[in-house]
Amino acid sequence: MGQIKQYHIWLLIISFISSCLGDNPSEIEDNYAELKVLWKIDTNIIDYPYAQPLIIGDSVLVFTGEINIRALSISDGKTKWKGEIDGENALHTKALLYIDNRIISAHKSKVLGWDGGIGEKILEINKEDQVSVFSHGRNTVIDNGFSLIGDTLDAYAFDLSGKKRFKIDVDYGSLVLGYANQKLYLGQTKTIHGALTLGKLRAFDSQTGDSLWTYKTKNGGFKKSIVLENGILYASTFGNSPINEAVALDAETGEMIWRYATDYIFTRNAAIGPHHYYVNTGGSLAALDKHTGWLKWREEWLGTASTKPVYLEGYVYFTDYSEIKVINDETGEVVHREPTPDGTAIWHVAASSDKVFAQTSRQLIAYQPWHLRED
Repeated sequence: MGQIKQYHIWLLIISFISSCLGDNPSEIEDNYAELKVLWKIDTNIIDYPYAQPLIIGDSVLVFTGEINIRALSISDGKTKWKGEIDGENALHTKALLYIDNRIISAHKSKVLGWDGGIGEKILEINKEDQVSVFSHGRNTVIDNGFSLIGDTLDAYAFDLSGKKRFKIDVDYGSLVLGYANQKLYLGQTKTIHGALTLGKLRAFDSQTGDSLWTYKTKNGGFKKSIVLENGILYASTFGNSPINEAVALDAETGEMIWRYATDYIFTRNAAIGPHHYYVNTGGSLAALDKHTGWLKWREEWLGTASTKPVYLEGYVYFTDYSEIKVINDETGEVVHREPTPDGTAIWHVAASSDKVFAQTSRQLIAYQPWHLRED
């Protein structure tokens, strides 16, 4: 296994200290019970895997961090295929996309497409195609294609063959994309000075690139996550402004449904569940009511984590790198803490309908979910 970057080592050390100084274990329901391991495999992670594992149809899991992109059978963890990625391009993809039996992965200097069934490389886009690929940029599925951030001041839309549909040039730095109902959404940020960061959410026609609406704020920039569900866009800010915010907008018109303003939220990641919009603030996980924006509960820890929470059957699964927290979604109570199984960081959690997955620096593990545990 390659050496983990010093930055991530410090994150892990801080997170371990957090776990030692956190809640009294005797106060956590069934603290001494373990999540049942269904299967696990050894991995050869060469560095921090940026992308959360991709779950395809409850049958295939695809993950990054090795020199290859690898697909596993969800039922037993056996390798289905590996796709080789050259050198430095093995890392830095923020998200794995799946559309029409294709997996799209954006890397340090190129975008690759893979046959989802056999792992054959079927697409490559690079600078020779007059496309700038930003090493930490986001990407998203759109109608009959995909879109990605370029050098932060541009974004591209492609059809499934990799042919460029259009390019968008913008005035603010951009790091995050979203898509729904033939609209492409772009989150933007611009730091003015040490106490002010501006943000924009913009909607574009995904076929033509025409601008449709813009939402503006002085309460930080939108650069971590855009979540779309049932015609509503959820997003929250990060930046130097004294106040940050989370918003829900009508995805068709851009009109505000609710806004939650606070001096606490600094968005590291976000996700959606049936009742809540979850915001990872770096040092806490906040659950906001999807319909009103009211803060329902918050789980805090010492240290910083930028991981994405996962909801499954009444519980939220989240890692602060040192453990998996299982949180009752209704009450916010931590009902179980599963420590790292091999002494290394837990970088990501993911879930299918009957399994919860943890990706560490050495392993990928499938657990039985908390709601299926045996009493």
